[in-house]
Amino acid sequence: MKKIVSILLVAVLLLGSLAGCGGGGGKSDAATLSPEATGVALSNGVSVELGDYVLDGETELTVAKQPVEENKDEGYKIEAYDFKLGDMTELSDFITLRIPYDTAYCEDGQDPAKCVGAKYKNETTGEWEDVLFEVDAASNELIIYTDHLSTFGVFHVKNEGKRSAKITNIYADFTGIDQQQAMETLREYVAGGGADGEEAAGLAAQLLTGYNGFLGGVAGAAGETGFATDLTGTILNMASIGSPTFDTALADSAYKKLNKLGKVAAAVKIGSVMLNTEKTDADTLGLYKDTAMLALSYAESAAWGLAASGLFIFDYTISNLFEQGLAMKMDKINEVYAFFNDEYVSKDRQGFEWTARSLKDWRQVLIDIAEANPNEADAKAAVEEEIERYARVFWTLTSGDMDVVVSEMEKSSKGSATIPNATEAEIKALIGGYKAQLYERLYPVTQSVSTYMQRKAEAAYLDALNEVKEFFNQNITFNIVEDIPDGEKSKYEGYALRSSF
Repeated sequence: MKKIVSILLVAVLLLGSLAGCGGGGGKSDAATLSPEATGVALSNGVSVELGDYVLDGETELTVAKQPVEENKDEGYKIEAYDFKLGDMTELSDFITLRIPYDTAYCEDGQDPAKCVGAKYKNETTGEWEDVLFEVDAASNELIIYTDHLSTFGVFHVKNEGKRSAKITNIYADFTGIDQQQAMETLREYVAGGGADGEEAAGLAAQLLTGYNGFLGGVAGAAGETGFATDLTGTILNMASIGSPTFDTALADSAYKKLNKLGKVAAAVKIGSVMLNTEKTDADTLGLYKDTAMLALSYAESAAWGLAASGLFIFDYTISNLFEQGLAMKMDKINEVYAFFNDEYVSKDRQGFEWTARSLKDWRQVLIDIAEANPNEADAKAAVEEEIERYARVFWTLTSGDMDVVVSEMEKSSKGSATIPNATEAEIKALIGGYKAQLYERLYPVTQSVSTYMQRKAEAAYLDALNEVKEFFNQNITFNIVEDIPDGEKSKYEGYALRSSF
C-alpha cells in the first residue's frame, strides 16, 4: 500500500495582478512637434523628447492623464498617461519621456526615489509590462526610454522594499555591477566558446537577490558564484524526490537561464562603459567584439549579440571612419551637385526618379548596414561603398536631367546656378569634397545609432530577466511517496510539511 502526498510549491518573485479603484484623470494636453521642434514640456508636467530621427514632418502629440488606480490594502497607486503621436505606435528610435512622481506617497522614512517606478500597458493583453526607465531624484521625475507608444504608468509604493517586487529597474542593476566582474564574466564566456559558466550564473544570482530579497536565503554566506551553485543544487536536491529525468532537466534549465541573464548583464554593463567613455581601452574593445561575434553564432543569444555588434561597430569602427572623413579637406562644392544630393526630390516625372536622403533616412541606412554586416570590417566597407555610390549618382545624369535639377534649385530660391561641366579629375575632387561634408553631417547620426544599439541590448537584458522571473514563478508539484508495508500504518500520517525556496 502506498500513500501519495502532493505538495504544490510556488516561488513568488512578483506580487499578484495590479488593480485598484480609480479616481481623477482624463485631462489631455497636446503639442505639435516636427523635425525642427522635437521636444516639448507640457502643462501637466510631462516632457517628451523625440530626438532628431523620428519625424518627417509636423505631427501632433497628445498626452492624456488617466484615472488614478489605487490599492490601499497592498499599498500602491498608479498614475498613468496615454501617449499618442499622430498615427505612430512603433518608432524608429528610442525616445525619452519624463513624468513627475508624487514624493509624498511613500511612508515616513522611506526614500521617494526608491518608492516609484514605471511600466507600460500592453494594449493587447491589458497587462502592465516592464519598460526601460530611470529615476531622476533631483527633479522628482521618471525618465522612460521607449521605441513604441502606449499608456505608461508611474507606479508608487508605500514601502520602498516592495518596489522591486512590482517593478524592474535595470539601471539600478547595472549600477551595482562591478566593471571588472563584468569583464571576468565575458572572458569566461569567450574562453568557453559560449558554454555556461559559474561567473555568469553568479552574476545573475547576485542580481536576483535585489528583487525583494528573492532567493536570498539560498545564498547564505557563499558569495556570488557560490550562490549560483547553491541555487542550482537546491533545485536539484528538491527535484531528486521525484522523477530524476524531469527534475534534472528542471535544474539544468534554471542554470541555463541564469547564465543567459548573467552574460547579457555583463555585456550591457561593458556596453554602457564604452558608450560613456571617450576612448575605450583595447582590451575592453577586443573582449566586447569577441563577445558580440560569439553571441551571434547562437540562436538564443543572437538578438543581444546583434545589438552588441552594432554598438561596437558604431562606437568604434564607424566613429573612426567618420572622424577620418571629417579631417578630409573640402574645397568649394558645386551648388547644383550639393543641392541634388541633400535636397532634390523629382516630382511627377517619368524616367529618372530621385529623393535626396534626409539624416533620418541615412540613419536607417546605417542601421540596416550594421545589422546585415555584424563583422566590423564588412560594415565599414559597406558604409564606405554606399556613401561612394550615393555621391556618384549625380554624375550619371543626362544633361536633360541636370537641367531639371537646376530649374528646381532656382525655384527653391537657391539663386542662379550653372550645370557642372567637370573633367574626371574635377568630378573626383567634387565627390571627395561632398563626402567630407556628408561625413560631417552624419557624425551625430552615428552617435545616435550607438545609443540606439545600447538601448536594444538593455531591452534584451530586460527580456532575459523576465524569463528568469517566469521560470521561478512557475508552479512545481512534488509527489512524496511513503512505502507502507501491508498491515502497517503510515509513520507520517497527520504530519504537515513546510518548505521554503
